[in-house]
Amino acid sequence: MANQTDLEAEFQKELQAFENDIDEVVQCFYIWRTVHAAARKSRRVYDLLNRNAGFWNVAIGSIQANSLRSSTSASSRGNQSLCFYAGGLVFGC
Repeated sequence: MANQTDLEAEFQKELQAFENDIDEVVQCFYIWRTVHAAARKSRRVYDLLNRNAGFWNVAIGSIQANSLRSSTSASSRGNQSLCFYAGGLVFGC
């Protein structure tokens, strides 16, 4: 059986990994939100984004998908469901 110090160290490691995953989800969300807010606020930005809409749809979709991928990277640590749920809540999935 593992001693208390080993269990505490493992818990700290898992907690740090979970925190990193959540930080990445939040960063992806704010990128996504900022691009959409800028397009709503400025007709010029909206027109620039629409000039290459295919690229921007892929780019923004990739950012969103990356946050969901990040949230599932915890699967080997047993946190997949909670992280995926958090990622889904952030993006309203």
